[in-house]
Amino acid sequence: MRLLTDSNEILEVENFLDPKESLSIFTQILLSLLGFASILCFHVDLTPPATIRAEWMAAIRTSVEAVMPSASRACGYISFGEDPTDAIRCLQEAERQRAPYWVASKAQGEDSIMWIVVHGVPGSSMLRTEFTSGINGVLPRRPAFSYSHAETCTRLKFGKKIVDGSYEYYEPAITCE
Repeated sequence: MRLLTDSNEILEVENFLDPKESLSIFTQILLSLLGFASILCFHVDLTPPATIRAEWMAAIRTSVEAVMPSASRACGYISFGEDPTDAIRCLQEAERQRAPYWVASKAQGEDSIMWIVVHGVPGSSMLRTEFTSGINGVLPRRPAFSYSHAETCTRLKFGKKIVDGSYEYYEPAITCE
């Protein structure tokens, strides 16, 4: 191959690019393309954990409040290990006033987070509804809940912390059976 220099000299060059250098350029291009493709295919969410928790709480609130009667007293959301005292007082007050109520307690599902919502109308049976977590399929993916099961029950049940050897977990704070 012939090359013309700035001083108009003609140089005879065997190979313009060293094969090792061209492989390196090819490798760099290939890796760049693979990196770009992985960004498109595998969206990595770098959202801080506090923001993620807030998004999950907003998702359960939206899901529960969309199906609970607006006339019912909301006695709160109780997460793992939280003190249910205020929620229990709310339920007792609603019972005394013969007002409908509901309370939501976080629970661990087999492969998801669940919320157990007890809706009561004094003088009648209660309804226990399970809301199961998931992620919607639209990018950016966001938390979502849907109700998966509902059954009637007659009495409240208060959960506790379970310790089994080195394993511990919390039952839902308030549910019914």
